[in-house]
Amino acid sequence: MSISSSAMLTLNKWLQIAPAYGYKELNTEISGLSAEERLKALRDVYGVSDNIVETPEYLRSKLEELDKRLYDISEKEACEMASFVCPQYAESPQFRLPFLRAESFDVDKAAKKLVKYWDRKVQIFGTDKAFRALSMIDLDDDCAKALERGGVRMLPVRDEAGRQIILLDRSNWNQTLFSAETMIKSVWYWVHVYMEDERIQKAGAIVFMVPSGDFFAAIHGQFKVGKCMNSDVKEALPIKILCIHRFCLNPVLKRLVEHTLILFEPSLRARLRQYDGNAADNKAELQQYGIPLDRVPTELGGTLVFDFQSWIKTRLNIELQRYSLPNGADTGMEV
Repeated sequence: MSISSSAMLTLNKWLQIAPAYGYKELNTEISGLSAEERLKALRDVYGVSDNIVETPEYLRSKLEELDKRLYDISEKEACEMASFVCPQYAESPQFRLPFLRAESFDVDKAAKKLVKYWDRKVQIFGTDKAFRALSMIDLDDDCAKALERGGVRMLPVRDEAGRQIILLDRSNWNQTLFSAETMIKSVWYWVHVYMEDERIQKAGAIVFMVPSGDFFAAIHGQFKVGKCMNSDVKEALPIKILCIHRFCLNPVLKRLVEHTLILFEPSLRARLRQYDGNAADNKAELQQYGIPLDRVPTELGGTLVFDFQSWIKTRLNIELQRYSLPNGADTGMEV
């Protein structure tokens, strides 16, 4: 493998600021958690988290508490603008419940996340697109290309605990291909797809992560995108990630990949499982986490066949009908 001078410079900077998180370092960090935190992380990883019984009375009570907590927050300009511009959307139970579910109905955390959501959405998409449900129609040409590339995909299956499986393939989703802004916008789109399904909101999601096999793509721009997405998932987006399964298909890059774990929140690092090779090589271990090979795409060594391009076309047609746009509208997507 030949390494250019620019790639070597990037690597040197990376190694200086990003400590390695190998198995030893991860175990040391996890051992520093409280017994309650360790148990919660293990239950999430194995898919045995406690489910909250959502009666109509309970949901109504939590939504009322959320409304009161939002009223008490003084700095919420974008949130107030959303309530003024699109109250039927921004104040609806369908929109607000995902924030409560993502925070296990902790009203204070859900309120702060909802306010931050509107701040970030306005910052990322502007006021002309922020105050409505995000769709492919709102994506520019670069975002459309990023979406079609399939670097981020919600697979058409769930694990045995009912959790949505999300594939993040950095060989098709990195800053040698797309700008940081484009990558961030595409993730926001996927979270809005996630928000539409009540079953996913309740059960949460797990992530299959595959580092890029390309040396420079594996490290280029990681910090900007990684820090932004880590912050958005923690503070703004109503998504509940319960476990990350990381497959290192390129042994040459394995050590380098360990330096990228600094981008994860400690709570996510405690829910991280790493594998050498593909899913077939780690079949037994994946099965103990409730993931048989028929839930794993073929490119990772599983047996799941997923026609992602057909899914894209079907999804686009649904959104065109939803927003009553003519089929000839310019969406930036190839149909």
